[in-house]
Amino acid sequence: MKTLRLVIVGIAAVAFRAAPGAPAEDPWADEVLDYSPGPGALLTNPGLTVGTPVGGGPSRPDNSSVVSLGGQGGSITLKFSTPVTDDPGNAFGLDCIVYSNAFWTAGNPQVTFQEPAIIEISEDVNGNGAPDDPWYLIPGCRDYPYAPFPQVDEPAGQSNSPEEPDLLAGNIRNPNTYDADPANDQEEYNWGYAEMTPTMKPYLDNYVRPDDPLPVGLTPRSGGGDAFDIAWAVDEAGDPAPITQFHFIRITAFIDRVFGALGAASPEIDAVADVALDADADGDDVLDEYETRVAGTDPARRESTVLPLEIPAIEGGSPPGTLLGTAQDDRGVKLRLYADQQRTAPDRDYNINVDILAPAGPGSPLPDPGLLKSGTVCEIVSAQSDFVAAGIQPAQVTMPYTSAEIAGLDEPGLEPYLHAGQAYTQAGITDVEVNEAANRVTFHTQYAGLFLLASMPGAGDTGSQEGPQGDIALVAAPAGEIVADPANAVTVTSGVIRDHEDAVVEDGTLITVAASRGDVATPDAGPQPGVQVTTVAGTIAFDVQASSEAGSLFITATSVEGGAYGEAPYAFIAGNPVPSVSWTLGEPEHAGSVTVPMTSSVVRDQFGNVVADGTLLTVEVVDGAVASGDADLALPGYQVMLDNGRATLTIEVPTDESVFTLRTYADPGQTALLGEGAYSPADYVPMPLRGVAIMFALMLLALARGVGKARVDG
Repeated sequence: MKTLRLVIVGIAAVAFRAAPGAPAEDPWADEVLDYSPGPGALLTNPGLTVGTPVGGGPSRPDNSSVVSLGGQGGSITLKFSTPVTDDPGNAFGLDCIVYSNAFWTAGNPQVTFQEPAIIEISEDVNGNGAPDDPWYLIPGCRDYPYAPFPQVDEPAGQSNSPEEPDLLAGNIRNPNTYDADPANDQEEYNWGYAEMTPTMKPYLDNYVRPDDPLPVGLTPRSGGGDAFDIAWAVDEAGDPAPITQFHFIRITAFIDRVFGALGAASPEIDAVADVALDADADGDDVLDEYETRVAGTDPARRESTVLPLEIPAIEGGSPPGTLLGTAQDDRGVKLRLYADQQRTAPDRDYNINVDILAPAGPGSPLPDPGLLKSGTVCEIVSAQSDFVAAGIQPAQVTMPYTSAEIAGLDEPGLEPYLHAGQAYTQAGITDVEVNEAANRVTFHTQYAGLFLLASMPGAGDTGSQEGPQGDIALVAAPAGEIVADPANAVTVTSGVIRDHEDAVVEDGTLITVAASRGDVATPDAGPQPGVQVTTVAGTIAFDVQASSEAGSLFITATSVEGGAYGEAPYAFIAGNPVPSVSWTLGEPEHAGSVTVPMTSSVVRDQFGNVVADGTLLTVEVVDGAVASGDADLALPGYQVMLDNGRATLTIEVPTDESVFTLRTYADPGQTALLGEGAYSPADYVPMPLRGVAIMFALMLLALARGVGKARVDG
């Protein structure tokens, strides 16, 4: 349960149906057939388990979409309108995922607050839509028999220990870390049950990608949750189940353990998902089944895809300037989305559907009668028509053009125009760059829509068809990223550059190089605008000095003559944390002693960049105790992990009047002090409410949404 409750609601065993219009072909459970809560179930809206998961991340569960099963014997039965099949083409051969509100204590994947439930499945063999055919058990790592039905009694307490490592419910440290064999520490001891693994925030198709349950931690791009294979199922005799698909899933609380002031173990279930086939035909990094069953995009066209509006911390995070994603069609038209400041709207979208089309240009007039239209037209289709309103930067669009498309136009003067209403405009369009050698125009736009290139009359494409041609392959070292500090530089080299006759270009051939962030540090070798470097043995090499601002960038190389072009993505990342770090008190909780949730200020590096998610800080408490666990058991002292630039922890003290000192360090050796302060529960100032009426309205809203958890202790 691990929460304080707003209200207690009793409910009998009942049957529920999904809301009208719920899609039958999506990968989520479609219907609640039975909800029979056990004692202590206080989040009692079973309809929340139908449809997509709602995750908060590895250490901060989102409790707005879970239902409590209550104590031992409480259960919920869900139906899939489209059966979940045993498919060896799924990642790890896993077929189904049960999502819950389990979480890693202090962000440490070796310690999970979990309240496991056992899973049963059944196929609708007789086709009557009712769960009256044989049921089969997922026995999990403990290999429980189906008869009698598993029931586990555990001693009161909140955790396990070296003396009792095998406990399942509570603040459970991986038992493999207690034994004498360090070789197995990165292997999970417990798996195969519901509510063992956190649910991540939405990120592209992560909710249909399973986590491998055997290694410690989460599989990249998975949505977390607890995945299982239909082939694991057994009948009452312990024999393999004779099914290759199921329509019904029953999830049951089977552990009786009391956590003291936190109450009894009560699993909370969020959602259940059919794992998608591990197939991506168009190479857009979104699984085909997700595109067809959830997003409605075209898995045969890479430009019809899903892009993220933010990247979860566990996947690298998305501080300002981060490249969120790219869509590109076969013509080379590109749409790139970049992060802006942290998106905090509670109802924000995490992903958007996009597409790139090639329509004919409307006959509407241009704003200047002296302008001529080119034949270069593209349409950017987006579920968010205003990118800035979506909480990100204006989108970057690249439009390549051919010589025929700009015949009779002034090439250097090419400008993009957005068709809005019955006219063309440049509203929301900024940062226009014309790359004549590479035949492309790049710009930023606040709005999606149809774009056309236009210019004044001119000589058309004046670029030479001779000289360097084709792609310039660029490789950066160090690979991928470097700390955003002007003292640092990245060295870029190219592959062999070839000319129009496919011969290696001559030594001394000029190539213009640039970086969208930072500065080219290599001396300029040519008279043209920008920085040129010369080829040696058909290749180039140059250095890019990092900026002090963290963010994504593109490093480019364009031939002065001909049409050779290349680009490489890169990133400048935040450096180490610097002082000063302070903490804000949350509302104290009273259960004998006093526990106080604490949240740090945003942690930044020397240039003001938000320090990367996942960075560990060390805390020292005087006259108090850390009650929220340790983010890294292998390091001395107590560690906390940054998430969205902040750290959280819980301090325990004897009384409301107690005063404790909290020191924060950048290192486990406690030599780099980031901040020090004295705090007391008595310093807590509650957020003011405008009268009792507002408080009552908030409680009603919480009840309507099924949110019964005011706070997670951890």
